Amino acid sequence: MVEGPGATRNGRKVQVAVGKTMVTTPSIPDVEPIAVQCRASTSNTTFSPPTLPHHLAGELAGQTLAEAFTVGKELFLIFTTPSDDDTPTDYEANALRLHFGMNGSLIARKVKSSDLQKKQSGVAPWKQKSEPSLRLHFIDENQSWHGGPSSSLASNYVVVEAWDTTVQYPISVVNSRNKLMELSSRDACSALFNAQDVFTSIREMGNNLIISDALLNQDIFP
Repeated sequence: MVEGPGATRNGRKVQVAVGKTMVTTPSIPDVEPIAVQCRASTSNTTFSPPTLPHHLAGELAGQTLAEAFTVGKELFLIFTTPSDDDTPTDYEANALRLHFGMNGSLIARKVKSSDLQKKQSGVAPWKQKSEPSLRLHFIDENQSWHGGPSSSLASNYVVVEAWDTTVQYPISVVNSRNKLMELSSRDACSALFNAQDVFTSIREMGNNLIISDALLNQDIFP
């Protein structure tokens, strides 16, 4: 099973996409078609592998990845809709949860549009032929986005992909952040970890608990 350290590493990988805008399947002009070809009146355009799960393309396109954080074995991605004052409330945000189960993995890579269809590195050979559980495309910073699906003119992207992973969307942004605040001090992989808090939580739950209760109860020791 992918435990806390593995989930924490995956959370650090995703940081490269924080602050960037998600787009749907980016277009790749002036290259030989490989996957999906769209014939226009004047030119051929190839599209990179699609957003997965597919419904996220419509739900999250144009939104910014504002936060990415882990709590124990869970990774939360918080998306916000751009606003004039840049202070969106929780009700203007959307949250996505990833759980990596027994064998989940994640990569985040910076690529140029011409390289989007190239074989990704850092993926186990036995996973490269399988479809990811999650695939999101983000515009690299200092690039522009022109609002419509597949209409990005940016040349650099961040691609986040996960395999063998449970993807939940939408989930409550408030609950996600509350979980972070409440459990960070009991998460051994968090910079805020405090062993005394774990001990106190065990004592508060009764005198009949043993060490395995702390290890197996995610509310005590995430």
